[in-house]
Amino acid sequence: MKQLYTYLLLLTCCLWVSCSKSDDKSNTYEVNMSVTALGELKEYTLKDFANSIDEITIQSTQPSWALIELETNTNNEVVVIVMVDENDEEAERTHQVSLKAENGHIFLLNITQKAPLFFEKTLDFAGQGGQHALTLENFTPPVVSTEGLDDWLEIEWKSETSRDIIVTAKANPSATERTAQITLKDSQGNHTILHVSQTVMKDNSDDTTEQTTDQEAL
Repeated sequence: MKQLYTYLLLLTCCLWVSCSKSDDKSNTYEVNMSVTALGELKEYTLKDFANSIDEITIQSTQPSWALIELETNTNNEVVVIVMVDENDEEAERTHQVSLKAENGHIFLLNITQKAPLFFEKTLDFAGQGGQHALTLENFTPPVVSTEGLDDWLEIEWKSETSRDIIVTAKANPSATERTAQITLKDSQGNHTILHVSQTVMKDNSDDTTEQTTDQEAL
């Protein structure tokens, strides 16, 4: 009889522990958030998590590349505000935001920011100048910034939402070859790098016509 009592007691304890773990797990909410390399401001609304911001504690530390804040919307719901800086590293980076409410609820927000991608293309121009027409297959318009565009070069976009561009080089009046490196950053924070070179203009009058336009894809 004593052995049966001991067995029932142990069984009750095991059931209690099992229920306790299940309850703890049911009070934990986990969400994954993906952010572009360019950086973004994103929001996540916590429904039925806590009655107010005052009942929530941010248990995780703030990363150097992101800012996490809590606000209340018009429906009196708690909103997690995530502001992520541009990623200038060569690898993606992650951070877990941990929130705990006084009612025991736990919210885990897993932030993953993509690393910027780099695409390169070489453009060669004759000294007389000319054009190259390109389709930037890996580009997500619109363009965010353009760097390294010297005054002897021009870039024309077909439209703000297009991947098609025309690169124009003016005639080279100098006695030396010239080069430039143009970096186009897209809306995802990825970089397209154009390595441009231009030869010296020939004195032969037969070579004074403009270089014909080439259609290329990148």
